[in-house]
Amino acid sequence: IIWPEGAVPGLMLEDASLMKAIKTTMTSGVKTAPIFITQTLRATHEQNKTKYYNSALAINFNKPDKLFSEFYDKQKLVPFGEYLPAQTWLEKIGLKSLTSAMESLSKGEKSGSPMITGLPPLAYQICYEIIFPGQSEKSAPRNTRNNQQAEWILNLSNDSWYGNSTGPRQHINQARYRAIEEGVPIIRSTSGGISGLIDSYGRQINQLSVGEEGVIDTNLPANHLQTIYKRSFNYIMPLLVVFILLVCILIINRPYNNS
Repeated sequence: IIWPEGAVPGLMLEDASLMKAIKTTMTSGVKTAPIFITQTLRATHEQNKTKYYNSALAINFNKPDKLFSEFYDKQKLVPFGEYLPAQTWLEKIGLKSLTSAMESLSKGEKSGSPMITGLPPLAYQICYEIIFPGQSEKSAPRNTRNNQQAEWILNLSNDSWYGNSTGPRQHINQARYRAIEEGVPIIRSTSGGISGLIDSYGRQINQLSVGEEGVIDTNLPANHLQTIYKRSFNYIMPLLVVFILLVCILIINRPYNNS
């Protein structure tokens, strides 16, 4: 069961009554509770300093001794939204980050996504991390042998900021390109945006549109990890740029016939 970014505001794991309610909901009437994946803000306290992270994790209520997976802490933060560039200087003139009532969020210190027992290896990408080509490699599974690749991408997002505009539609279209590049399906779970499943060819299998509430119960499609983008992109693009430059030079230096 996957909840989107923004489903629970604040520090979810520090709210004991909320966690108890979620556990009751997930375990009632079932022999085996589902794995529960969600986004939350989290805080760490070190050397008299508190840091806040935008994080994702899996919760397994069947294993009280190992209830929480490792955290994935967002790597690419939104400037002025989640953190304030040059914070010390800009705060002196009264500027603050737009979306946080607390101080700026901190960038994740550990790269890669944790392995989740019982699930294929995944790459977490929170919110607009999904728009960056190559981010899947940075958030690929950690602590795996033989450089194991992610077999799917989980994009948890809060698109409520955009309302019913082009924003949520641009966001999901950009996510579709990541599926094509990486050759893996993407599950998007969003607040106020377009949720659904995208297969490894970038096709939208099912969706909940902007403002539509509901549940999608679906299987994860197969992947094809060896795409042209992943095999050759770093070689093709420089060659293409050089080719275009040569064509431009030839056109510019072409003798001009004014007869």
